[in-house]
Amino acid sequence: MDLIKLASMQKKLDSFISKEKELGDPYDKKFLKSRILALKVEIAELANATRCFKYWSNKGPESKERILDEAADVLHFILSIINLENIETVKLEKTNNMISKGLDIKKESDYTVLREKLIIQFNLLFQYAEKEKWLIVIVELAYSILMMGFTLEELQEAYLKKHKENYRRQEQGY
Repeated sequence: MDLIKLASMQKKLDSFISKEKELGDPYDKKFLKSRILALKVEIAELANATRCFKYWSNKGPESKERILDEAADVLHFILSIINLENIETVKLEKTNNMISKGLDIKKESDYTVLREKLIIQFNLLFQYAEKEKWLIVIVELAYSILMMGFTLEELQEAYLKKHKENYRRQEQGY
């Protein structure tokens, strides 16, 4: 997964949306709280798609496509926030390297660890002090994807598909 490329693509999308909606600077700090709220919602939707917290249900997770679609939404908002927070490229490169080191993470069959990873992601969103925490959220998302048995390439492909869809939506007046 190429975070630098994806962050650049996200920056262009955010600028496009801002221009279309006449919102001004897409990286004005006034948008941070809205993006954090959107990220929280997307993490919750990812958790719902995996059903990792539904101990009371025998029903399994939703389809692979649905889970990856929700993970792509999470990635979109993390990248948008990273761009807004102006996190340096060198830190994204280090994060890419950290994620690569976790490629040997094994799929978890009971999703207990996945649930904990999603809780970590969600809780980090309430600790507002350090902007670098967004890099940790990306690492946790990547590890969650690997633990679900997906690859980072699948996550990137899901992001690219969703990215294209987001442009289409904007062009159609979404």
